[in-house]
Amino acid sequence: MITAEEVTRSIYGAWRLARLDANGMRSFDGTEGAFWRSFFAAVLLLPAYVLLNSIGETGLPGEVGLGRLFAVEAIAYVIGWTAFPLAAFYAVALMDRGERYFAYITAYNWAQIIEMGLFLIVALAGVSLGADGPSLTLRYLAFGAVLVYEWFIARTALNISTALAVGPVVLGLIITIFLQTIARGLLHVPA
Repeated sequence: MITAEEVTRSIYGAWRLARLDANGMRSFDGTEGAFWRSFFAAVLLLPAYVLLNSIGETGLPGEVGLGRLFAVEAIAYVIGWTAFPLAAFYAVALMDRGERYFAYITAYNWAQIIEMGLFLIVALAGVSLGADGPSLTLRYLAFGAVLVYEWFIARTALNISTALAVGPVVLGLIITIFLQTIARGLLHVPA
């Protein structure tokens, strides 16, 4: 069972990592138990995920029913939270860093809270700024910041080289694009 103290400590650790402070890793104990409890972040983020997906234009055709939308989004959410940790298990093993896997995914999962906060701020700013111009620039900057953040987590948690840390980031990006493409296809939304 996860405690409020562990949630607070983990979010604080993720915040420190977002500030490129490697000592943020001290907030995570790197055990299998902490790994499993870190998926509680998915529960905490569910309302934010729903809010983020409801902000602005959805681009959904009128014939997409609410039930279908809910089913596709729910499945994509669960797969999104499980696909990367599964793929990362093998990638980390290939890098000969298997003993650091639990700490890495624990930090990665809690980092999703910081990332979602950033994306929500950008989305809310986009509502007032419009879809183009400054809003688009903000989205690109946020996306770039998240890539750097995830790179730093990989480099720090796995204790790997700067160049090697790009691998997990690219892996996560490929999985995200793949899942979004499948979800859009299931909803008949042009990519």
